Parts: sequence; C-alpha cells; structure tokens
Amino acid sequence: MQAIKQEKILRHPIMVLEMKKNLYLVIDGVHRYLSLKRLGYKHIPCQIVEESQVQIHAWSHVVKKGPWLKKLIKREEYGCQESEIGGSNYIVRITEKDSKKSLYLYRTDEQVLGVQQILKVCSNIIQNYIDRERIVRVGELDHRILDENFVRIDFPRFTLSDIYRLSRAGCLMPTGITHFLITGRILNLQIPLEVLKGSSDENRGWDLLIKNWDSKLRYYSEPIYICE
Repeated sequence: MQAIKQEKILRHPIMVLEMKKNLYLVIDGVHRYLSLKRLGYKHIPCQIVEESQVQIHAWSHVVKKGPWLKKLIKREEYGCQESEIGGSNYIVRITEKDSKKSLYLYRTDEQVLGVQQILKVCSNIIQNYIDRERIVRVGELDHRILDENFVRIDFPRFTLSDIYRLSRAGCLMPTGITHFLITGRILNLQIPLEVLKGSSDENRGWDLLIKNWDSKLRYYSEPIYICE
C-alpha cells in the first residue's frame, strides 16, 4: 500500500484467468490487488490471459536453519526420511548444503492425501518459519550452492485444475510456493492512480490511455532483461 501511494501509479496490471463467466482467478499481483482495494480504488486494471499462456511451476524456499527446523522434523504426524521412499510422494523435501543431504517429510498414517490436505500441510510447514526467517524464493531449476546455515525446501507442484478446485473451496495458496510462467505478459503500463478512482461513466482517462498504449506497446519474443 505504501509503495503504491508513493509511486502514484500502478506499474503493471494484475494477471487473471477467467474460471467462468465474470469469475476470475488472480494468478499474479494479489498484493497489489488487495492494496488497491484497501486504499478504496473502484477499478483495478487486469490482463486476462488464456490457459494456453500459463505454465505452473513450484517455488522453493531457501531459509536459515533454526530451532524451527528441529521441531518440524520431530513432529509425530510427519515421517522424516533421509532417502525417498519408492512409489511414495513426499510432501516436502528439505535439502542441506550442496544437496548432500535431503530429508523427506511424509504422512506417517499412510493416508492418501487430497489436494486440500496437501495444501494444509504445506501451509502448516511454512508457518514454522515465515515470521522468523527471511525467505528467498528460487525456481525449480535453480540449484545454487547453499550456505551451510541454510536449507532449501521444495514443495509439490500443483496443477491448474488443483488450483481451480482449491479456489472454489475457498482455499488460499500459501505465500510463494506457486510460480506462474505467463507468455504475453504486459509490463510497465504505468497507470495513473487517478483513473482508478471514479465511476466508469465519468472517467474518460482510461480510453486515452488505451489509445496511447496502442502506439507504444512492443512485443519481444526472445528472453530479455529489463531494468525497472
């Protein structure tokens, strides 16, 4: 909220998928969406993307070790193993320096977990450290060498169908475990907050912005670096 008030613009639109008519799933920009809503703005610009434009990966968390880790490993409802059990799906994997040692957390009751139960377990695990330690998010293919004082926590990858089901059930994804890769993302529109205040009828600034963007938008098909 503070950043939005200081900049006086919305730099990027919120990214949404249409689940059904007039019902949209926010897949990127939840913090901006909630901030604008709490600041009292009547309109929030969104870019609607198609399912074909979206790939879903999982973020991993790199977190400093602490008492929270020992407590987590000792919790009776999780069976902590130093090797992956054949044919079983671990809930999370905790890896120490140079990937030389990994711990796998399973359910000890051998119950087959549904997607809501898996989400709940992930949320509970994150609660052990989210308020105590700084979290660095890394991608699935980022195999950086860890400092000996840190661990990497890998989460399961949820499918789009999983996320739809969870959303319809009123569940929220925990912070920073689902990574949406979106092709055709529109960036740096720098939308003035003034145009988000009024009603649709009285606000003509939006049409002027669209005309301006029509002449300035550029499409880059290759990977690029952009300094914002």
